[in-house]
Amino acid sequence: MNTKFTVSGDAPSKQGEIRASFEHQRLLCALFREEFSIDDLEELNLSHCFWVRNTRILSVTYNTWAADDRPLTERENDPKILDLGWSEFLHPSQSREFEVSMTRHFIISENRLFNNPGLKCLNFKYGTSETVERSSLKAYLEKLFAIPRSGTFEPTVLLVHDTNRTLKLLQALGINTSMWGHGVAELLYEKRAHSSEHDSRDQRDRDYDPLRRSARSRSPRRSTSERRYHRPRSPPPPTKSIYVVDVRELFFALKMTSSLHDSLRANAQVLGVQETGGIIEKGWCAGNESRLLGQMWFSMARGPNIDDQRELRWSSTLAASVSVVGAAQSAQDDTYGGSDEEVDPNDMLVQAPPVATLSKSGQALMDPGGWDDEYDDDDY
Repeated sequence: MNTKFTVSGDAPSKQGEIRASFEHQRLLCALFREEFSIDDLEELNLSHCFWVRNTRILSVTYNTWAADDRPLTERENDPKILDLGWSEFLHPSQSREFEVSMTRHFIISENRLFNNPGLKCLNFKYGTSETVERSSLKAYLEKLFAIPRSGTFEPTVLLVHDTNRTLKLLQALGINTSMWGHGVAELLYEKRAHSSEHDSRDQRDRDYDPLRRSARSRSPRRSTSERRYHRPRSPPPPTKSIYVVDVRELFFALKMTSSLHDSLRANAQVLGVQETGGIIEKGWCAGNESRLLGQMWFSMARGPNIDDQRELRWSSTLAASVSVVGAAQSAQDDTYGGSDEEVDPNDMLVQAPPVATLSKSGQALMDPGGWDDEYDDDDY
């Protein structure tokens, strides 16, 4: 085990947990794309993942009134929501990439005259915005998060930008989130709850890089075996149905930075994710942003392991092709959370500015589909 990301060489540190979560997203994406042979699945102890094809991927985003100066507890219990949006995605497979199947955008009627200073209210690009009273959002969301009555286990991976704030907002709207999972590790390895202590220890070690195949590469590869995934006998399904993935946290882990003043749009730009007509950083529309959030997740989940991906995205070679059009974050925002013991300074890379335009080659690398073209590794 790599003790750099553990506490006393045993339990994972917070940074180690986030790194493991990043690799779990890659593993989930590879499962969707059926990149594993039966032997791969057995080695990774994932042969029980019968639920893969039934998985839903949702993203939920929102904007609140930034000028709200009430005490924090009041803002959390009664947030001034300007709008809320969500998207549902068709998960990637062998025959298709990550695609949006539906997006909705709700403007909150009570707050429709509010605006955020310095930001432009943008038009919803993918349909017609719906103006509703805040009290009606609960019914819409309960329907969105409802557990299917078919009896088939259909887990939902819920993408958010800041888990803590998003769950508090949903709770303020009356949504019970107490039984939701955090991350996808429990979804992937639920069956192991009844395994031996030895197996559990093996899995803990594997969590730090679940796609490791050799010292040369940990990136997902296409299997050369003709034996593909077939649904085995179904074990008891996991007890949860919604698994929350904090895309912002994954981005911070990849970038080795953190900030109290970031935004979904700014982070999407750093990842090279695009939207129709280009990203307007100083704007807001939760419906448009819900699509961006899904693309941010896929951009990271589809790429190489966290360390290789960081170097490919922001190495000095790539940085040379980046034309700076914005100021870099302050020094205090460039420090990744965690103690000095948890982060090896030799692993730290010079950070690219948060707002940049990419050259043609740089943009191809950032595009989620671009990993296939030049940087896919056929050697798990």
